Amino acid sequence: MVPVFIKALRDSRRTIIALSIGFALYALFVLAFYPSILEEQESFDEMMQSYPEELLGFMTGGQDISEFSISDPGTFLSTEFSIWMVLIMGAIVIRQALNSVTNPERDGTMDMMLSLPVSRTEVLLGHIAAMIVMLLTVLTAALGALLLGRAIWPEFDVSFIAMARAIYGALFLLMVIGGFTFVLATLFPSRARFIGGIAYLFLIGSYLLHGFTGVIDSLSGLHSFFIFDYYNVRLLINEGIKPEDWALLIGLATAFLAFSWWNFDRKELGV
Repeated sequence: MVPVFIKALRDSRRTIIALSIGFALYALFVLAFYPSILEEQESFDEMMQSYPEELLGFMTGGQDISEFSISDPGTFLSTEFSIWMVLIMGAIVIRQALNSVTNPERDGTMDMMLSLPVSRTEVLLGHIAAMIVMLLTVLTAALGALLLGRAIWPEFDVSFIAMARAIYGALFLLMVIGGFTFVLATLFPSRARFIGGIAYLFLIGSYLLHGFTGVIDSLSGLHSFFIFDYYNVRLLINEGIKPEDWALLIGLATAFLAFSWWNFDRKELGV
């Protein structure tokens, strides 16, 4: 497993470096605007309140509009940084999962790897471990940039613990997306060209439909059926962790990955 893990991590090094630098710079860029927003809080809140209620509800995942304030650190970080981080990272996770199983099947490198003294389980676990390390590295870079930004702009008054749970909480949501992609990659033959499309639809569709449930009354009952309902940066910063939310995401990711292992161990490899 260790050689597979090292190889997968080495193959991802450029992606890790690029994402770490990119999100760190983006975090600093976003926080640079926070003092101005805080200084003109009333003006910004009035402007936001003039937006259509449906648009604000979609942006905030159904937050009560009367409580909405862009100057609130949790709301600011959620709308301006974390949601874009999760969507971009989700797309990268999907690509990584496909590069772990589907693409090696297509180019024949999976057969070559399995001809070595390494089991299918070790191959899959090595790639999953590399994905987790990649996510933790990028999330740590983002957290470090936010802490640096807080030191530069102390107006962004959020504790280290609050920022850590808001940033690292994304790991569980992203592993659900990665686990779902692993299920598709191990369940369908590599010649199936729709695997990536379904995975990206799961990511983007979950986000969009979750937003719609916050603004369309007839869909409000479906709110809790979407994974984005269980990762809310505003609540993580302002209210703390909801253990049941993290437990659900961890359980779902574990179930997806376990099913992937079961599929991969029995899959007839080939194009």
